[in-house]
Amino acid sequence: MNENLDSKLISHQGKKLSEDGMCLLISAYHIFDGNASAISRELNLNTNTVCKYLWELSLEPRGHPGRPHLPKQPEAKAPIKSRRKYFEEDILKFVGSYTTYHGNASLAASNLEISLYTMLYYWRAAGLEILKRGRPKIKNEL
Repeated sequence: MNENLDSKLISHQGKKLSEDGMCLLISAYHIFDGNASAISRELNLNTNTVCKYLWELSLEPRGHPGRPHLPKQPEAKAPIKSRRKYFEEDILKFVGSYTTYHGNASLAASNLEISLYTMLYYWRAAGLEILKRGRPKIKNEL
């Protein structure tokens, strides 16, 4: 590519595309029929940079042949998985397991096939005392 053309475009990260660079980009868009990969190769720019400026100009970039069109906007991230809702009978079973397993949340959770943190959540919600790991509750019987 000609050195004059390179100086009209962005030379390093953080710089905006110059007005002459935008004109070159628009010309290349029409020459290469919107093909972002071909434009990026010709103008010596990153394909994502080309797409970014094309979207700013309200032009729709295309991917290179054989690939689907590039998305106009980045895909949304998957929503964070919400806490599973348990039926009241399940919650009663979780809370009831406190006495069955002598306050051992790890053992109760593994036998009821739920997460330890879920078990602790429901035990705390019920106001039950959570034992420290490795320290059994000692009962004074007189």
